[in-house]
Amino acid sequence: MKIRSENAPAGDRSSGRFKICGTGICLPQKVVTASELDRLIGKPDGWTARHTGVLERRWVEGELQSELGAAAARAALQEAGLDLGAVDVLIGASGVPEQPIPCTAARILAELDPAATEVAAYDLNATCLSFLVAFDHAAQLIETGRANCVLVVSSEIASLGLDFSEAESAALMGDGAAAVLLRREEDGGRVLASRMQTFPEGIAFAELKGGGTRHHPTRCTFRKEDHLFHMKGKELFRLVSQHLGRQVAALMDAEGISWSGIKAVLAHQASGPAVELLGNRLGIPEEKLVRIYPRCGNTIAASLPMCLHELRQSTALESGDRVLFIGTSAGVSIASLLLEV
Repeated sequence: MKIRSENAPAGDRSSGRFKICGTGICLPQKVVTASELDRLIGKPDGWTARHTGVLERRWVEGELQSELGAAAARAALQEAGLDLGAVDVLIGASGVPEQPIPCTAARILAELDPAATEVAAYDLNATCLSFLVAFDHAAQLIETGRANCVLVVSSEIASLGLDFSEAESAALMGDGAAAVLLRREEDGGRVLASRMQTFPEGIAFAELKGGGTRHHPTRCTFRKEDHLFHMKGKELFRLVSQHLGRQVAALMDAEGISWSGIKAVLAHQASGPAVELLGNRLGIPEEKLVRIYPRCGNTIAASLPMCLHELRQSTALESGDRVLFIGTSAGVSIASLLLEV
């Protein structure tokens, strides 16, 4: 295990800077169009596209989360020109695990190299905010000198947990994985600020009850619906809308930055209407908001790193550019993170 026990020398901020030296994604081969989804949820043709903005999404046909995650990780390593031996820590940042034990990160590592011995692999789970939390944690590992190179992987299979009688949520979801590689670099970037708040009054607004100890089949009758995703979308959005704008404004005010000082905004791709309404309410300039929901749908925690990959593929980022991440999750939690590239 290569997580170091000592911190970087006090005041040595340059050693804590990092570069995103690689990103990668992996999408399943199967494409499910909005029209196909309309038939599955019993809606007239055009309903899904109008209500969600999702024109297509990818669903697995037997692929495993660890396989998708490993493929995305290989792509990130390839871009960086590194092999797995350069990685100190692999963080699994998925909203739903491949299985409860062992952690998904360990299974991804086994896919990459079953003989690996020098990589620490563990999961951080904050449902749809898992990547944002894991990215912040990875930056802290580098800042404190605990690690030099951290690989964050979000891999999600949402399609297996859909309840097609609940069109509101079933029409949104897609499968896929994304990986981001952070490496210590003296003239690299840094996390300028991050904030997260949880409002448990919305604890039942988005749930997948099965898979843990609360609804374990040894202590209660097995019910299929406990293993499917359920969401109260209107209530969830209403609660998020009450608080997210204030949080983002507070973060930007504390950093003395306005929208003109931000290169791009990466928002959790909950749904088309949610992303667009969020942009309008926060006053985000149209051209700064990254959108992948029309072709990917809501890929849970993988949506933010997929947005980051899209941004890096489409935009020439320069040293000092600032990117704002915004997200929401079950719980209900909201979070924002300001990155200086």
